[in-house]
Amino acid sequence: MRTRTLVIAALLVSSSFLTLPMGFGADKPAPTKPSAKESTAPRGLTLRQIYTARIPEVRMDGVPLTDAIDFIRDITGANIHVNWTALEATGVGRDAVVTTRLRNVPVKKALSVILAQASGDATRLAYYSDDGIIEITTRDIADSLLVTRTYFVDDILVDVPDFKGPSFDLATSNSGGNAGGASGGSLLKDDDTGNKEKGKTKTERADNLVSLISQLVRPEIWESAGGPAKISYFRGYLIVSAPRSVHEQIGGPVE
Repeated sequence: MRTRTLVIAALLVSSSFLTLPMGFGADKPAPTKPSAKESTAPRGLTLRQIYTARIPEVRMDGVPLTDAIDFIRDITGANIHVNWTALEATGVGRDAVVTTRLRNVPVKKALSVILAQASGDATRLAYYSDDGIIEITTRDIADSLLVTRTYFVDDILVDVPDFKGPSFDLATSNSGGNAGGASGGSLLKDDDTGNKEKGKTKTERADNLVSLISQLVRPEIWESAGGPAKISYFRGYLIVSAPRSVHEQIGGPVE
């Protein structure tokens, strides 16, 4: 029977604690995997809630990848599907070794670390969400599956004029006082130089937004860098055709 070392304190989900087995090591046989009925994992959570739930402690010492994934599946209750054929084609099998220790990390980060540990490279494997299922596969396959979504951004492209108020000219005021009370000029002086500057058009601001996203969210994935993803602005909306991982970073749903 396989043995493994997984030491977990508890899984914090929203404001409640999910109590987990305190651990089992090389000197203890791995417990029987609980059935759906016996599992203590909370049900009815969205994938976004599962991803952001924190695991206080995870310790894996030479754990097979298949067991590490089962661990994430069991404590979260998430539907996880692994494309083992694709993983094995890249040299990552079910028995790939995972050794890591983490404290107070989101489930999403823990899963990323597990995959990076198993493959020896943080860019070889990936996961994405599809219809309530976490799909684990290779980065190449995940990046080839494009999803098109629109994002309303017209409200953040509104031009707010920078109105300039009057400036204070103390020198002019003092010179007036020295002339026997005669007014040498007003203390307040109109300054409308800022208002004379031509502001950017909405299209120009939209282009800046597109450029910013392309630079910050996986720069290598966009068409401008030779990748498959596309992003454009049209009548108040960003139209994004990209892998699900990109949509998750922009703010789209992960369900």
